[in-house]
Amino acid sequence: MALDYWALTPERYAVQEACQLESLQSTGRYGPYEKEYIREDGSLIPIRLNGMLMTGADGQQYIWSIVEDISAQIEAAAALRMSEARFHEMAQAVDEVFWMMPPDGKSIQYISPAFESIWGVRCEQLYAQPELCTQMAHPDDRERVGRAIANLALGVNFDIEYRIIRPDGELRWISDRGYAIRDASGQVINTTGVSSDITQKKLIESNLKIANEKFRSSAQMLEAIVEHIPVMVFVKRASDLTFELFNRAGEALLGYERSALLGLGDRDFWPHDQADGFIEADREVLASNQVKEIAKEQITVAGGEIRYLHTWKIALRDECGQATHLLGISMDITERERAEKRLRESEEKMRAIVDGALDGIVLLDPETLQFASANPAFCTMTGYTRQEIDRLNVHDIHPAEGFSRVAEQLALHIQGEQFLSTDIPVKRSDGSIFFVDIKSARVMLSGKRYLVGIFRDITQRRLADAQLKMSARRYQLLFDHSRDALMTLSVPAYQFTSANAQTLTLFAADRLADFIALRPWDVSPECQPDGTLSSEKALDNIQQALESGLCSFEWQHRRLDGTLFSADVLLTRMKLGDELFLQATVRDITLARLRELELKEFQQLLRDLAAQGVASREAELKHIAREVHDELGQLLTALRMDISLLRIQFANHIPLLMPKIKDMLTLVDKAIQGARDVTRNLHPPALDMGIVPATIWLQDELTSRSNIKCTLHVIKEPPVIEDALTLTLFRILQESTTNIMRHANASCMEITIDCNHEFIFLRVSDNGTGFDETLLPSKKSFGLMGMKERALAVSGKVEINSQPGLGTVVSVHIPLFKTHTRRREND
Repeated sequence: MALDYWALTPERYAVQEACQLESLQSTGRYGPYEKEYIREDGSLIPIRLNGMLMTGADGQQYIWSIVEDISAQIEAAAALRMSEARFHEMAQAVDEVFWMMPPDGKSIQYISPAFESIWGVRCEQLYAQPELCTQMAHPDDRERVGRAIANLALGVNFDIEYRIIRPDGELRWISDRGYAIRDASGQVINTTGVSSDITQKKLIESNLKIANEKFRSSAQMLEAIVEHIPVMVFVKRASDLTFELFNRAGEALLGYERSALLGLGDRDFWPHDQADGFIEADREVLASNQVKEIAKEQITVAGGEIRYLHTWKIALRDECGQATHLLGISMDITERERAEKRLRESEEKMRAIVDGALDGIVLLDPETLQFASANPAFCTMTGYTRQEIDRLNVHDIHPAEGFSRVAEQLALHIQGEQFLSTDIPVKRSDGSIFFVDIKSARVMLSGKRYLVGIFRDITQRRLADAQLKMSARRYQLLFDHSRDALMTLSVPAYQFTSANAQTLTLFAADRLADFIALRPWDVSPECQPDGTLSSEKALDNIQQALESGLCSFEWQHRRLDGTLFSADVLLTRMKLGDELFLQATVRDITLARLRELELKEFQQLLRDLAAQGVASREAELKHIAREVHDELGQLLTALRMDISLLRIQFANHIPLLMPKIKDMLTLVDKAIQGARDVTRNLHPPALDMGIVPATIWLQDELTSRSNIKCTLHVIKEPPVIEDALTLTLFRILQESTTNIMRHANASCMEITIDCNHEFIFLRVSDNGTGFDETLLPSKKSFGLMGMKERALAVSGKVEINSQPGLGTVVSVHIPLFKTHTRRREND
């Protein structure tokens, strides 16, 4: 039967096949490596290939291959990767080296202990020097090893053999298989692999090569292959199922010499139940044209030991299609089965330890912060069931208040920079809070990174620690490290019994003895600023503190040198055992009061200066408007009169001059109207008539220049007020209407004017888009700021209320009778 090898191979294995062909050409061998074949029905079957390049009797080179169906092995490998503990157990139990590193190859995440015995280097040294493996490779193999590791980051698995030179000078052969671990999107997220010491195997291969050179004929070559292949090969006669051929590996596996096996059948060596099973499978194979794979079968070898085999059987037929022999190939999988059993037992033990632990243990996905599993202790301490915990994430078990610290600590744990966090608040299912210490460890399960967290409830410990700290450090923290003056007052003697260093400094006392035994009124003037006796007022405050527990007030003190100062005082009732006393906290506010007064004076000065500047600018605008009206307006009027006179004098005598005169009159009229517009814009004449006429003028201007409907409501017309107030109200109103026209996108606007005996009120509202008031502090709106400053300059205020989609309301309150900044004399 002739098959096209490339027709059986999916295209995605082209790079891998090229690597294997390169290995075949350079070493005469390839594999073992894994790939997939395309079945006749189009499905894919995973296989493992081993092969070598041999020369036949005809002098032509042939590739001899062993094809192994590894479907069951791949399923088993997937199951093995489900448990990190199982992985480590297997690494301890076998002689192969398991390794794991990120795609960039710049660090080693894990290396099994067998590395030390094969490479002759400690694992810690490799963790510190990840490039050591490549450096220890034989100079002739070093480039190939580096290329294989680089291609692994691109998703190209490798299966290579190379030499290393140990520190003691010994040369060893290594078989290294590397695999790329991908996420759901196919992106390479990690790499892993298995390295084996194949020095002995290489010696055997060397012997096979020597044997191959000795036996040139095809029969001799086949016999040599069968004899030296490291798996059991046997042939049975189809007629009686007795052994006709047995290779050396079969002898070693079963413990029988082949001379004792040949010519006998299964019932001659194995228990009847095993032998009957073998015979039944053999007859089934002989009756079919298919290869029968037995993934696991039990056999009792010489000495009574039970071993496990992975076997393939096929019928060998003559030219007529009759089955003449049965060929069997068996691989010893006993150690693998034992390792898997130990892993299962280890996993069960670990599960028992986790489930029986008194501390809460959880498994967390660091990408989604979702819990993957939890032990019973964690469920008990949080009040959730395991099913509920699987639906929770980190946010659900920690209170919102203070979660920022939890998030910072968690980020450090995920990055591996921290492994212990203390005093972390946790929220139970009923909403109550308790505190824990959390230890963490990063693990890999099925190629995915997880974080294991161990929660220890420290509620009782916190209570005990808090009580001890409060008892041991209260006076030290309260007195020695306070910036305020702290002292204790006995009851009912009301004498000072202790004081900190700041108290002595504040009251100008040289020694503590100078201050002890004084009473509050001894360090106070006879009377307080309100005229009350200091002794009487102090006793009232003390009594209030004893009744309510706290009393805060402002007090004028007298130092021991006689100087006075003001302070904020807080009296706190305290009880230590049976002893009742008061603690006084005194803070000198003299400097704060002075700075506060200075700040107010500077603020008022700035407002006065700003108001003076505004008044000067308005006076200048008014002066310019008057000059334009009086001078330029008169000149333009006189010019128009002269042009009209020319028209009367020369209309009949020079008809050709009339069109030019009309054009001149039109231009002069436009100039006169422009001068009037400039005058009104600089200083509307209606402004001199009061705020209501000025508002009516502004309403007419707004209506003529936009499509906004403007309504004016004068509830109570204000009395005659000074120009500064009128100008301030008008400019605020003008700024408000300008903002509505530019930004509000409104169709209606209302202006309301009202007053009482103290204030004049102005309210401007619209139905526009509005805005978010909370964003005002972050925006530098000089228009709104100017409105508020204008009002403050005349002791008034501006309030702005707005919401997105609900329009804006500007309210102005200005007092009627208050001294305001006036113009300078020359203004």
